[in-house]
Amino acid sequence: MDAIECATRYRDQQDVDLRYMAIRELCNGPRNSQGRVQQLCELHQQPGALEVVTHDVILRSVTDRQIVRSVVERELLGELGDECVSYVVSQLVGELVGGGGVQEQEEQRRQEEVILKYLNSVLHSGAVGAAAALALDGVRGGAGNGDAFESCYRATNVAEKDIARYVEYMCHVSSAGTLWYSVLNGLCSSGNVVSSELATKVYGLCSEAPLNGQSQAYAAFIGAVRNIRGSVLTALFIACTNVGVLEAVAQARPLKLCSSYRAVANRWISGELDPHSARGFRLIAHIGKLFNRDSDEDMAVVKAIMQLCAVELKEQTASVLHVEDTEVSCSVSNTYEMGEVGEDDWVISDEGDMIVSDEDTVIISNEIEAANIAVSVMDALSSLPLEDLNEMVQEAITALPEILLVRLRPHLLSLSAKYTKLLDYVIATFGEVDPLALHLLTPEQVAAVAVSSEHPDHAFLTLRSDPQLCALHGAIIGQTASHKPIDTELLQQWQNRREASKQYLDATLQLLTTMLSQDVVSLKDHQWCIDTLAWIGQEFPFYRKPVLQLLIPMLKPPKRFVKIIQVGNMKQKEDGSTYIRASVVSTLCGWLRDERSTWDYSDIRNLAYYLRYPLRDLPLKRLTLQLMHTIIDRFGGFLALRDYPTIHETLQLIQNKYPEDTEGIAAHFHGIVNSI
Repeated sequence: MDAIECATRYRDQQDVDLRYMAIRELCNGPRNSQGRVQQLCELHQQPGALEVVTHDVILRSVTDRQIVRSVVERELLGELGDECVSYVVSQLVGELVGGGGVQEQEEQRRQEEVILKYLNSVLHSGAVGAAAALALDGVRGGAGNGDAFESCYRATNVAEKDIARYVEYMCHVSSAGTLWYSVLNGLCSSGNVVSSELATKVYGLCSEAPLNGQSQAYAAFIGAVRNIRGSVLTALFIACTNVGVLEAVAQARPLKLCSSYRAVANRWISGELDPHSARGFRLIAHIGKLFNRDSDEDMAVVKAIMQLCAVELKEQTASVLHVEDTEVSCSVSNTYEMGEVGEDDWVISDEGDMIVSDEDTVIISNEIEAANIAVSVMDALSSLPLEDLNEMVQEAITALPEILLVRLRPHLLSLSAKYTKLLDYVIATFGEVDPLALHLLTPEQVAAVAVSSEHPDHAFLTLRSDPQLCALHGAIIGQTASHKPIDTELLQQWQNRREASKQYLDATLQLLTTMLSQDVVSLKDHQWCIDTLAWIGQEFPFYRKPVLQLLIPMLKPPKRFVKIIQVGNMKQKEDGSTYIRASVVSTLCGWLRDERSTWDYSDIRNLAYYLRYPLRDLPLKRLTLQLMHTIIDRFGGFLALRDYPTIHETLQLIQNKYPEDTEGIAAHFHGIVNSI
């Protein structure tokens, strides 16, 4: 029996059991290769079938018995093909908005709930997944993650007018619950909201969301602004009073705030945006990456933020120390005789002491809150484009109580990799450093960390006398300085001594720096340098920062390898280092695609500039275009925001040279530009 026959049978039956069987038959047809009911997936391909099933089954079942509604919600709607979603959503929204009439208020609320459940199921990629999306609500403290929630939904073709109808109706609903916001999230995940007025209405709804609906609400707003330029939303963001909404947008789509981040930060500094909460500092942590170190105006704001970070750390330290000083612990007999508390108020501590449960709860709660705020402060400091921390922040960090240091340990280790003035304190406090800081350590710091044989980096950091390595280093440098060809045997000996030690890596980088700075190094020796840099970066990812500083400039062909050859009456350049630069491009592309790899923006900007050189060489076209696409995909927004002339000039070069091959890259970049 086909879909239309099943729908007609359902419509014409008076007996609920027979109606149930008709829907079961509709949902139990042959399945396709994806395990979905084929006739439901292809409903839009059968003339009139989608309309009949929607009106005669889905809409009619809204007022049917629970046993029927359950099958429609959990099976039928989830099995519909993606091409059917927009039509079904439009009809359900119309039913929701057009409901009411003379029916009782209680009956109207019941029907609204059924329609909302139907919408949630059809918008989601599956009924089970829809329930899971609802269960996720509230996770992460309502911070929201638009991409995570948008990936659950399939509202691609839902029309903006249907979203607007739903939003308008929801604006008049008192006490909208989680289900309302889950559907709103599903609708907005379509990315079809292009009206800033509609996005503003969505913001109004999100600001009123109950606690258990905030994550869905924030994700809905993130979806609503996805395809609206950040500059168009500037007034909304500047006037926004909901820190949760701002934090969610700053986390999921920070570039939407590129025109308003400074104003938002100033409002936070002035105390308008909950400056003394973990959420407030998380907001700063997310927008901190937008500040430009080259802008005096930005850096003035950054320094004010840094001062507030120091003040907050001191306040949380004082708060924890105050609670510890006033902690109450006394014996049962003394307190009970005083009549201050009853026996029901006592609990046994791990040490066997009797303590007052309410007092202990207050102490623990205070410490947790202080730790959460301190963690957010660390994240904020880490995101700011500072050369180093000022003395006030350093003093606040070094004064942190031990009870907070337990929670802050990974954050302080990470922070010290960026701000080297903290390294001595971190080493003295924890006896270790973040791997990304290993290449920055002085010999004294290395000795301090390597003192423990149980330390995970003990073997890597251990310094030992190695006269042969020193002799090799001197011999190679000597030949380089005397402008003589380097003995191949010496380079092979150096390579044979490869080991996982800071001592060897630092010596190798020093050697490579010297060799690459000389104009007399042969093509073969140049190849050895590039291969060695690639080995270090691949085997020791935490050493990529110093490697990149040497590797990226190698995209430019050294003049000594470029020869002019005569071809008939024409002169032509021939670059002997082309295949070497191809390996550089390939290596950089692989590292960029590694999502676990962290890149400083300065390296990205440097790379975007040097790309113009391999783009001129036809043999490097394919690899270089791949690298260009990867750069724009990961960092295009920040390049457009901070270094548009550089990236635009590079794009112009490749478009002029390879117009047909670069249409996609150019369109992708301009799409990013238009979104901010």
